[in-house]
Amino acid sequence: MSALSDTLPQAHPALARTPISLRVPAETLATIDRAAASQGRDRTEFMVAAALAAAYEQLERERVLRLDGTAFDELKRALDAPAEAPAALVRLMGRRPVWEAAAES
Repeated sequence: MSALSDTLPQAHPALARTPISLRVPAETLATIDRAAASQGRDRTEFMVAAALAAAYEQLERERVLRLDGTAFDELKRALDAPAEAPAALVRLMGRRPVWEAAAES
């Protein structure tokens, strides 16, 4: 097994063999091959590792909220403030439940 297979999450065997076809200029392919060789990987291992790293980085950027001190303080105040119930919710909670009204009939 390669070093790459030790770092990737294990996928369903059918998914692990799904091909990806790319069209790239010859110079790009040569650069990728040189970089892969410098790490002792073949092209596929290198490209999968690079694509997966970029995917994780993108997903992390979407998940992590970065705030400066002022923005963090504003967010904390908003989260710590008591919530106001929407008027529609107040009206709904003031109604008699259907099952209680049906039981009295």
